[in-house]
Amino acid sequence: MALPRSSRASAGPPRPTGRAGRASRWLVGLVVLVSLVVSLAGHTPLGPEAAAWLVLTPETLPGLRLTALVTNAFVNLSEHPGALFMPIMLLALFRMRDLPQLIQRQWKTLLLWFVGLLLGGFLVNQYLVPGVWGILGAVLITGLMAPTVERMFGFRPFLSFCVRVLVVTQAVGALLLWLWPGSVAALFAPVAASPAGIGPLTGAWFLTFALVMDRRTLDGLDIAINGRALAWVLVILDVYHLLFSGFLSGLMDLIGLGLAWANIHGVGNPIHLLDRFRLWRLERRRARFRVVRGGRDDGRIVH
Repeated sequence: MALPRSSRASAGPPRPTGRAGRASRWLVGLVVLVSLVVSLAGHTPLGPEAAAWLVLTPETLPGLRLTALVTNAFVNLSEHPGALFMPIMLLALFRMRDLPQLIQRQWKTLLLWFVGLLLGGFLVNQYLVPGVWGILGAVLITGLMAPTVERMFGFRPFLSFCVRVLVVTQAVGALLLWLWPGSVAALFAPVAASPAGIGPLTGAWFLTFALVMDRRTLDGLDIAINGRALAWVLVILDVYHLLFSGFLSGLMDLIGLGLAWANIHGVGNPIHLLDRFRLWRLERRRARFRVVRGGRDDGRIVH
């Protein structure tokens, strides 16, 4: 999935709009499906037992509830409309060129849609699906960022990258919850944040986007994006999360950023690792080669 330097320099910036790829549609579907199941499970007598198979708990590994290692990353529930802030801000950024004219021409329609979204969200959250704001926010941010990164690298490399981030972050989360159940609490604040959510994946997508778009101009902006500065902002936010909002969730987000950085530089890809191993073996074999001088073998390299 790593881009060669020549490709990074010559390829145009990927467009953040357009039809989503297959992997992106799968991810959006998983967010909706898993989050709805976990939310509605609270209304059934078997709710806690069913949720234990879908979200990480201290019993995930010892109880062999391994399905949670996959589904936990797609459970996004929030009962506060503030969950929509980040995806709406990003959508406005990507649409900055058309946004002023759109607001000026269709402000009444946009206002009606906004009010309707708020009222509908409050009613659904209150009576049908608790946590629907988190689901909507996760769907928006996944639908915006996942297609952008998928168009950068293609279906298979993008899906492979997402699987690696998913497996590593969720395995670390399950292991820490088993060995240190109190890891959900922040180091310097009495706050326990849930490790469930698509945060590690979205962070990895953000960092990938920032590093690939470094020094490039995004549609609608007159200045080039400082991708490295944006990457450091992401790291600082996750460190703050680790210290003051929830250690385990912040750590999982940081691991997601690390995997994205390694993937961009060709370190975390299993194919690249296999190539490095083969190169190491070749160098070891070359060290045993010797040149035979004199006689009929003069000039020949033999083992």
